[in-house]
Amino acid sequence: MPMTKEKAARELASMKRSLKSWLKFRDKNDALGLSPEEKIQRGQAEAPLVTKMQELLTAVHGSVSLPADARELALVVVENRAFGPAAQGFLPILVGGAVLLLVVSTWIKNWADVAKERERYQCIAKSGAFACDPSGTMLKYGVVLGVGYLIWTKTDLQKHLKGVFGRVRGRRR
Repeated sequence: MPMTKEKAARELASMKRSLKSWLKFRDKNDALGLSPEEKIQRGQAEAPLVTKMQELLTAVHGSVSLPADARELALVVVENRAFGPAAQGFLPILVGGAVLLLVVSTWIKNWADVAKERERYQCIAKSGAFACDPSGTMLKYGVVLGVGYLIWTKTDLQKHLKGVFGRVRGRRR
């Protein structure tokens, strides 16, 4: 006996809370990674859920193309989102890709920064701070001080400034 649209909608509404919790744990497990055997076991365990959600969604929305993945079907139920290629559009894919790119690039940058600092500390411990200055700051300071010393001693700047400050001091007395 086919299920009525109202009964299927009530059953989908009653499944939402459980599907939200399931999605949260499913996403955490996906982030941790699964072995091929675990993926096969997951597929077998989720098969009845997929069948039930497809049956209910077909009863509510009529014969439309539904995703075969349990996670995607659960998102359709939980978020009341439209499904099918025409309903999704390009914007959600673009936003999802941008968020994923931002998260991955931030993670890689943070990991690289931590690795760089670890190597820098190890370099300082082995050979001292001056040898491990990546931007050459100490070298720049040395060049500026050396050029300043040469200008001060080899030109008339020293005599000129002494004369100017000497005259100023002399007037104040």
